Amino acid sequence: MSEFCESLLSYAQKVKAELQLEVIVNQSYLYPDLIDHFVDRAQQWLPRQGVAVVPHKPPPHVPTKEEIEGIDIRSIDPGNQRSMNLGPELTFQICDPAGKEECYKTMLGHGAVNIFLSRLKGEDLYLRWREIFGRVVTDRTLRAMPFFAPLFGVKSFQDVPASEINTWFESFDLYIGENADDKAVIIAAADNLDPAVANLVKGLPIQEIEPVDEILRW
Repeated sequence: MSEFCESLLSYAQKVKAELQLEVIVNQSYLYPDLIDHFVDRAQQWLPRQGVAVVPHKPPPHVPTKEEIEGIDIRSIDPGNQRSMNLGPELTFQICDPAGKEECYKTMLGHGAVNIFLSRLKGEDLYLRWREIFGRVVTDRTLRAMPFFAPLFGVKSFQDVPASEINTWFESFDLYIGENADDKAVIIAAADNLDPAVANLVKGLPIQEIEPVDEILRW
């Protein structure tokens, strides 16, 4: 999986050399396999916390008293940090330039990694994301968070006007994200990458072409 993503990113950056790498980590998927590695590398990677906005899901918000009181504690698995599924999805931006590549290469395959290639640099990208995706966030507490990062699933692109999707692609050219709901890696691109993806898959070693549930362990 890592080799395929690396090849696709390399191809995209050769076509458009100005594209900048951004890596967003989904906090809840650091558990249980990645948390120790993430903590060990945090001083070098310089993670900054933000909030995920998933276009096909309700806007993130802090749980209300009624939502908390309505939790069925019998449904909570103490060994699974994601079993409660309550509250906003928190994320981390990897701020260190060298750490971005190291992060996705060492952490892919557990549902936590989201990779973007964008022409926008630094805070220009995050300001644009706040305009495009952060506008749906009305919770006052979350509005104070440093950034809002879009995370996509298959449903994110269904029944959405082309004009809105085009606006999304004003902020990035390529997205590669692990999605647990779809049990898949979501690839979204401003340009048609079908020929490139087909050629990359053909060129992968046989041992890399395995059933998805063997590659993605969530």
